[in-house]
Amino acid sequence: MTDNEMETWLITPPVSNISSKKLSFKTAVAFWNHADTPFGVYISTDFDGSNFETATWTELTGLNVANASSPNHAWVETGDIDLSAYSGNAAIAFKYVGSKTETTSYRIDDVKVQ
Repeated sequence: MTDNEMETWLITPPVSNISSKKLSFKTAVAFWNHADTPFGVYISTDFDGSNFETATWTELTGLNVANASSPNHAWVETGDIDLSAYSGNAAIAFKYVGSKTETTSYRIDDVKVQ
């Protein structure tokens, strides 16, 4: 058991020509006990592939993702997320912060950047 929150990042390899792409994925949740949303999606055009802490990450907001009101284990699809505001190569990151006192299962699947 830990006395600290656990932060986990899942980062895609750099995607070329990001401005012409759309992102989509689906999420599911179970055993939601968080007071806030422990999941976020971010994009970076300066991630070097080795140290995520030195990159500049911008949160993609307003996404349709599983949340506290979602039924347990029910997949929620994001639909197409327009990435035209970004140029060059970019990496997409999925960040989850696990509580030290609460349990939640948060899953992502079918990640597509096309």
